[in-house]
Amino acid sequence: MDSTFINIDLEKIDDVIDLEVFSDEHFGDPKRDIALCEKREKAVLDDPLRYTAFGGDMFNNIMPWDKRYTLESSDPVPSLTREVEAWEEHHATLFDLNEQLIKSGQAPKIWYGLAGNHEYMDKNIDHYRMKSIFDKQSIKYLGSKGWVGLQVNFNDKPLRRWKLFVAHGFGSSQALEKPLEDMKVNNYADVFLMGHLHRKFITQQIVYDYSFEKQEYVEKEIVLGNTGTFSNSIIRGRDSWFEHRNKGVHSKPGTITVSFDAYGGKLGCHL
Repeated sequence: MDSTFINIDLEKIDDVIDLEVFSDEHFGDPKRDIALCEKREKAVLDDPLRYTAFGGDMFNNIMPWDKRYTLESSDPVPSLTREVEAWEEHHATLFDLNEQLIKSGQAPKIWYGLAGNHEYMDKNIDHYRMKSIFDKQSIKYLGSKGWVGLQVNFNDKPLRRWKLFVAHGFGSSQALEKPLEDMKVNNYADVFLMGHLHRKFITQQIVYDYSFEKQEYVEKEIVLGNTGTFSNSIIRGRDSWFEHRNKGVHSKPGTITVSFDAYGGKLGCHL
């Protein structure tokens, strides 16, 4: 686990920052929705206030000896090297922009990178290999979970700070809220995000805290979200690992967006 600090300077005081995490992209999976990947990438590139991160499972990495491997739903000759190359090629423009922003002293376009189970369950992909993949693109690698400190400023003065606790995720697709609630154990944050379950989901909750500035208790809104996937669960006319599981629940590929309104002091989220 690691952490990173994101410091954003607003041009207009009422600008709202959006974070749209790219999680569970699964390069190498024939069920990946390529058109959706391209559409959401363009949305991030075209909007200077929209940022992203990588939530793990960038690569499908299912080899013939894996119990999930089938000829019908996997690359006939899978190669992690090719999957990494395809990921780098697809995101080349985004990676270039991220590098340009960092070199100019601005906040990175890509806040962090995580490892998912399709990476860390492979004994051949250790921490150092994952870190090197992200270091190459100037992306802070947090491990399979980590922390983000977000500070939003105007005229060199902080307007608002938020804490994000992020993880690739865990649990089953039958229960969405429980894994997110479990993330709150031993962790105090404003935003809790995970992927893994291939089910985009958001909820907001009210929690209570004490404000020394106001000298009274205050209500705070927190966001819990599952960041979705870019991979379909099934393909018509084929059989795949998902159909072999009982009680599996899935949603269409897609992402969620978390919004940070520093001037208004509000958190928002939408599918």
